[in-house]
Amino acid sequence: MYALSILYILTLAAAKIAALIFINRLTASRVYLVVLCASIGLVALWGLAALFAFAFQCGLSHPWNSNIEQCFDSVTH
Repeated sequence: MYALSILYILTLAAAKIAALIFINRLTASRVYLVVLCASIGLVALWGLAALFAFAFQCGLSHPWNSNIEQCFDSVTH
């Protein structure tokens, strides 16, 4: 589940960025290009933040040991 969740975050961010790049290619207006580039940056930052938040929630010694007392409970939150 640990690797699955990390790959899910990466895939979700990549799909969002790919959709924004596709829309960017279809747009001719300069205003839309700036907004889309900013959106791509925000999605990339979100992806990195979500990746680090999930990957390091339990510490580096045993990241696969998701003990509720030490780690963020992703089921109820």
